[in-house]
Amino acid sequence: MLETLKGPAQRSLAFPGELVDQDDFNDDPKVPRTWIRPDGRHGSCYATRYRRGGSFLLMIRNGSPYWQPLTPTNEQIPSPADPWVQWVKQAIRNGGAKP
Repeated sequence: MLETLKGPAQRSLAFPGELVDQDDFNDDPKVPRTWIRPDGRHGSCYATRYRRGGSFLLMIRNGSPYWQPLTPTNEQIPSPADPWVQWVKQAIRNGGAKP
């Protein structure tokens, strides 16, 4: 875990998913993101594959990132400076309102 943006920090998280060796970055360059990364655009409508060693921005609700289908609740990020991370941080600072 690199950072907890909101709520109490968790020592561990457990939810269904699959470790893979491929990246799955969202192909939508604009923020806020309104659409899920490619892995979630079929089947269950949730992205459930995680790059081994990758970094992800997880939006956890009731212990799971799978609480809203087709939404970016568990996005793979290339770095903490990613525009999606920065947008979410600003939204949190604004009390949940859009920056």
